[in-house]
Amino acid sequence: MKTWLFRFLTFTVLWVILSGADFDVPWMVGVIILLAAATSIYVLPPGGASLRPLAVLCFFPYFLKQSLFGGWDVARRAFSPKMPLNPDLIVFSSALSKPQKVLLAWTASLLPGTAAIEVKADHLKIHVLDHGKAVEADLRELEARISKLFKPDTAKASGADESGQ
Repeated sequence: MKTWLFRFLTFTVLWVILSGADFDVPWMVGVIILLAAATSIYVLPPGGASLRPLAVLCFFPYFLKQSLFGGWDVARRAFSPKMPLNPDLIVFSSALSKPQKVLLAWTASLLPGTAAIEVKADHLKIHVLDHGKAVEADLRELEARISKLFKPDTAKASGADESGQ
């Protein structure tokens, strides 16, 4: 309960910062904050993987840069019909724990021309707009950066029981 309350308050503070304290539809804001807190409990359960705060701070500029490049790439493709398209589904194998793999999927969807569409115990399925690009190398770099966000002793423990046993 303490963890849930902490996360609820954290997401409330984030809402206030990001929205400028916009509570025009308070019930909807409450539902969004509740869903964010519940999702965070599911993705990163209490006592599960622990994040390294400094590593998270160092990850933020990379995340922001990739988000901007991803948006730019989509805009270019939308407004320039001459942009190459070679769409494909790729299977990306990963030994990351469950919370790390979910973060990898979410973040991979922000890379230019990629969208994670399925997360499995040992791999991700990713839709790519241009299979000719070095997508695998970009995903491996992202995977390495994400693995550094988590403390090694707890990252394995939280992902060890992915089989449901």
